[in-house]
Amino acid sequence: MFTELNAILNQGPSKPPEGSFILLSDSQTEGTFLIHHFLSLFLKGGHRVCFIALAQSFSHYHAVGQKLGISLTTAKESGQLVYVDGLKYSLDLHNETDPGSTNPLQSVGDKTKNLQPLFDIVAKAVCNENGTVTDRKSVV
Repeated sequence: MFTELNAILNQGPSKPPEGSFILLSDSQTEGTFLIHHFLSLFLKGGHRVCFIALAQSFSHYHAVGQKLGISLTTAKESGQLVYVDGLKYSLDLHNETDPGSTNPLQSVGDKTKNLQPLFDIVAKAVCNENGTVTDRKSVV
């Protein structure tokens, strides 16, 4: 999508950032286009993607993805995309629907908690029971 950006970051569909993760945060300037860029880039490259969505719904990302030539629904159903619905967890945290449950975003409201439950969800989705990644292609 953005050839110049890929060149600056030294990555592309065949060269994902192995052994690291991409955290996108913006202030003063809207940067959500980067989310769509990275999703389409790595899904088109055939890589498995773990996406923790905290800003929009799945249907929003899917609609934009279709405009970029990818189907997030198909990628999710095939196991290429692991989608973690952070909006649902944040709503559950706000409403405290089940106070006895462990919310993956529990550390947002309680500084004595950590993000281990969120890590566990991601690890379960992308790793086998031995703790190794379940696919030979990188998970980005």
